[in-house]
Amino acid sequence: MLTDLLKWSGIKADQPPPDAVSSAPKGEAPTMPSKALPKFLSVLASKDAPVLLDFGPVLGGNVEFFGDRLGCKLFIEDIVSDIDRHTRAGTMDALAASLDTRFKHPDASVDGILCWDCFDFLDKASVPALARQIVRLLKPGGAVMGFFCTSGVERATFTKYEIVDDTSLRHRPHNGVGGAVLMVIAGMIWGIVMGISQDHSTMPAHAHLNRLGWVSLFLFGIYYRLHPAVDLNRLASVQVWIWIVGTIILTIGRPSALRTRGRRSDSRGIFVGSSRRYAALWLARFSPRAG
Repeated sequence: MLTDLLKWSGIKADQPPPDAVSSAPKGEAPTMPSKALPKFLSVLASKDAPVLLDFGPVLGGNVEFFGDRLGCKLFIEDIVSDIDRHTRAGTMDALAASLDTRFKHPDASVDGILCWDCFDFLDKASVPALARQIVRLLKPGGAVMGFFCTSGVERATFTKYEIVDDTSLRHRPHNGVGGAVLMVIAGMIWGIVMGISQDHSTMPAHAHLNRLGWVSLFLFGIYYRLHPAVDLNRLASVQVWIWIVGTIILTIGRPSALRTRGRRSDSRGIFVGSSRRYAALWLARFSPRAG
């Protein structure tokens, strides 16, 4: 039974030994060979216009791979986000019931399902619930690909799996909540405090926090999500962290700059200014170009 196999362990079934990891340019996630991927692709290739469900977050490279190479009709059913949301809300006990009504697809309507490692993060009640849905959705002769463990292991983050070619994947940790959300929460609390106290002397700093911390970081996140090749490079994380640190420094320094308006120093914006130039050069260098 599928539920008997989906237990926990420290090593994934499809995980190669450390010396099997192919070299990657410095700053990029390594490429890992996969024995399961070629078998999964061969099943899809034997179908006419195969229907594919992806339980992971959307990745532009994977959408392009399955759409262009195999002509798949791809549906993103981001179970990873569901698990993350229930985990953070402390409602994992309700996840199993939600999975019973999560998928609107008819019975036996899917040729392939990409589970990735989502089973590693399910509680005991949710494992059979998701397995039942997989069995219900899959057509006879269909295929399921997933990586899972066979004994207990602590897992801190999800993993994005980007398909590199027919035989290999690129692994990268996938965090559930970004800096933009933390910034907007801080901005909302700050705004409430100003409203209650009727003291709006720090309004310029509050505006900086919302514009640089929330809006800008959110736009960075959208761009990196739409361009996974750029997102996979660690320099992207460097750019984001420079921006976060610069935003915090600029927000703290703004009130003092207003108090010393006649002798303010331009050094207060050095981090954000540097990050803006860095981001512009970075995106211009690595953005996809037509032709």
